[in-house]
Amino acid sequence: MVSREGVWGIAAIFGTVGLGFSAFWFVSNYTILHNRHDVVTEARLVWTGGAKPMSRLPWGDYIVRVDGDAGIEITCRDGTVTNGGYVTGLMAEDYTVTRDCKIIS
Repeated sequence: MVSREGVWGIAAIFGTVGLGFSAFWFVSNYTILHNRHDVVTEARLVWTGGAKPMSRLPWGDYIVRVDGDAGIEITCRDGTVTNGGYVTGLMAEDYTVTRDCKIIS
């Protein structure tokens, strides 16, 4: 027979593993676009037949939950549209936009 402390220990181990897996699953499905020079006015994921806007964070970067394979498309302050980067589910990625509005990894 397992003691009460043993049962709580086993439950704690399973809870910790489950929480860790959930955190991994949550974080690994997001992509961040760093906009350090504040040159991006819009950012979105694009794929054949669709697009999904990225959310602007208070400090100017963009974030999006990735559901499948897509590229990143941005609209710059000067009106140009730039494509770059590749994202897919379960592969957390982060990209940076340069001062001249190019997407780099």
